[in-house]
Amino acid sequence: MKKQQKVKLPETINVTISSPDEILWRGKAESISSENSVGPFDILPEHSNFITLVKDKPIVIRTPRGEETFTYKNSVISVQNEEVAIYADI
Repeated sequence: MKKQQKVKLPETINVTISSPDEILWRGKAESISSENSVGPFDILPEHSNFITLVKDKPIVIRTPRGEETFTYKNSVISVQNEEVAIYADI
């Protein structure tokens, strides 16, 4: 019987928050949580491609060093190829 090889999953996902004028925050996150018109959601490493609009709800980014919370009137969160892009104040 063959021994199964364990696959190490990534522990973080790259995140960039940008406004129309500048990059507001960039780093690695263990998870991102927020809420859209359907309800609460979480983004973890290896998340499938995803896009959503977030209006006036906290966006919580959990990093290896702690937790940061951002709230914008309107933002778009996009996950594509292990990268999270948050477009703030659009």
